[in-house]
Amino acid sequence: EQSRLALWDLSGQPDYAPLVQQAIGPDALYLLHVAAPVWDDNVYPQLVGNWLEALHATAPGAVVQIVLTQCDKLLSAEGAAEAEITTEALTTAAATIVSQIRARVDQSLKPGGNSAAAPPLRVQEQIMCVSSSKGA
Repeated sequence: EQSRLALWDLSGQPDYAPLVQQAIGPDALYLLHVAAPVWDDNVYPQLVGNWLEALHATAPGAVVQIVLTQCDKLLSAEGAAEAEITTEALTTAAATIVSQIRARVDQSLKPGGNSAAAPPLRVQEQIMCVSSSKGA
């Protein structure tokens, strides 16, 4: 059996808004990227909340994986050397941000937080923390 894989990077830009409706469907896995360096609890609606609402409205029951990107920049802010960039170091540096995002997502997914008529989104429990470095 063959499966089709299509990757759409809409980057949250207003210019791509007309494409969003075409790209969203019920049988997809959604990777919701949040850049760690720009995270602040006040930007949750723009970076996460609005996207979860749009997905819930157009693809109820969809699987969503939140991915925290540029976690290495959190280490750079703390003065870590490139040799110290490990999975453990990234996870530790991003722990506060991950907790904040998780709390806000859990709050929005509580019964009554979304339309009861549609199945809830299946937001994965673990928030992935990723980065890239020169030469990798």
